[in-house]
Amino acid sequence: MCAVLATLCGGTRASARDEPAIARPSTAKVIVAGDDNEAAIIDASVVEQLERLGVRAETSRSGSVRPDEVVAAEEGEAGMVARVWIDSTSPSETILYVADRSGSRVLIRRFPRAGRVEIAREATMAALQTAVDALLHGGQIGVSREEARVELGVPAPAPEAPATSVGEAERPRPSPDRVKLAAPAGRPPREEIALGLGVAYEIGGYANNAIEHGPVVALSLERPFDRRVFGVTLSGQYRFPMQAASGPVTLRVESGALRLAAVAQVIRSPLDLRATLGGGVDVVRADPGLVHVVDATLTPVSRVDPVMRAGVLGRVPLMIANRPVLELELAVDVAPFVRSFAVARGETQTLLLAPWTVRPLLLLGIAVP
Repeated sequence: MCAVLATLCGGTRASARDEPAIARPSTAKVIVAGDDNEAAIIDASVVEQLERLGVRAETSRSGSVRPDEVVAAEEGEAGMVARVWIDSTSPSETILYVADRSGSRVLIRRFPRAGRVEIAREATMAALQTAVDALLHGGQIGVSREEARVELGVPAPAPEAPATSVGEAERPRPSPDRVKLAAPAGRPPREEIALGLGVAYEIGGYANNAIEHGPVVALSLERPFDRRVFGVTLSGQYRFPMQAASGPVTLRVESGALRLAAVAQVIRSPLDLRATLGGGVDVVRADPGLVHVVDATLTPVSRVDPVMRAGVLGRVPLMIANRPVLELELAVDVAPFVRSFAVARGETQTLLLAPWTVRPLLLLGIAVP
C-alpha cells in the first residue's frame, strides 16, 4: 500500500512539474528625460508604481524624447509588457508615452507642470499605472501607431524604391541619422505664451489710521524660458472710500489703481515663487463733507499719482476643475510725488489726511492659467 501511495504521490509531483508555467509580462523599459533632480524622483516613482503591479521597471536616462522614436518602437522581447517614455524637459508640461509590447498601440498624455510640478508628476504616475495594468489584463491603450504619428506630426517614412538591378540593390541607403526631422518632430512649441485671468482682494496701508482695500481683476501673459516662467500682468483695482475728519471738517477719499508689472519665476518647486516689479497710477478723488468754517476750501480735490510697485508672489495649485492657483503677494507701493489733503482758510491749513510715500500691502486671490 505504501509503495502504491508513493507511486501515486510521485506521479502527482511529476505531473505538476510537467505543467507549463503561465507566462506573465514582468518588465517595462522606461526612458526618462529631464534635469537630474526631477529624473531621479521620476525614476523612483516609476519603480514603485510598477512594482505594485508585479512589473519590474528597467529605467534609463536620456537628454530628450523624440516622437519619431516613439512611433518607430520595435516589438519587445518576451516578458516585456510595455515601453515607456517620460519627457519632463519642458517647464510647461510633462509628456507620457506608453507603447504596448508590439509597438502597434501608443498612449500619449500631457500634464501641465508650470507651477504644479508635484501634481503633474502624480498624474503621470497614475496614468502610467493605469495603462500598464490594462496591458497586463489584455486591454488596449491609446491609439494606433499611424494615429499617433499623425497626432505627433511625425512624417511617414518614405517608401523604399524597388531595386531594378543588382547594382541598385547593393547601393547603400542613406543613414537614418542623416534624415532631419522638425525639431523635435510633431511636438508643440515649448515656448508657447499662456494667457491667465485672476481675481483678488488687496488691502494695504495708506496713511495713519487709514487703510485702502478693494477687489482686483488681473490679466496676465506668461512664457517659459530657460526652465523659468516670465510674463507681464495688467491689473485694475477699485478701492472703497476712506473717511477722515478734523474738527468740523470731514473728508471722503475714493480711489482706483492701475498697475503693469513684470513677473519672473524665482523658484519652481516645491513652491512657485515669483518676483514682481512695475508701476502704474492711482486715480484719487477727495470730497469734502460738512464744513462749518467760513471761507474754507479743500485742496486738492482730485489727482492722478504715479506709483511704483515691487513684490513677492507665491502660487499654490488647487486640486479642482480648470486647475486654478491660489496666489498670495506681499508688496510695497512707492508714491514719490504724494501730497497731503488739507483744508485751507486764508493762509491757515488744517491737515486732514497725509498719505504715506511707502505703502505696504497684501493681496490674496485666485488665478486661472
